[in-house]
Amino acid sequence: MKELVELLIQFIVTLCKLSKHGGVKALVAENYALRQQLVAENHALRQQLVAENHALRQQLVAENHALRQQLVAENHALRQQLVTEDHALRQQFVAENHALRQQLVVIRRCNKRSPRLKSLDRFLFGFFAFFIRVLHLRSSSSANCYYC
Repeated sequence: MKELVELLIQFIVTLCKLSKHGGVKALVAENYALRQQLVAENHALRQQLVAENHALRQQLVAENHALRQQLVAENHALRQQLVTEDHALRQQFVAENHALRQQLVVIRRCNKRSPRLKSLDRFLFGFFAFFIRVLHLRSSSSANCYYC
């Protein structure tokens, strides 16, 4: 309602100015002056907004650069951690593989060692060895190796 009253008052003032001698020229000159003032204010505001926009862009670029550097550093640290963990897992896998291979070799190996004998067993085998011929002893030992 207030704006409507202001508009009505402005209309009455304009009619009064037009009714005076040379009122049209004065009104056009006043309108032109107001327009120039608005253009100048608009230009100043635009320049201020451009400067603020440029400052904000510079700030965002600096923050973006800092964040990018931080992300690159974190990415590098994570890659190093993964490489270290991968290397440790690889070493663990190689060690486990070596242990399993060693167990497989032990399982496949023939028992070529002499059995653990007690003193009495050794004495008896030594005593009975005097009664066995040497050729018969060699042939029986090679037969044992053949079946391993």
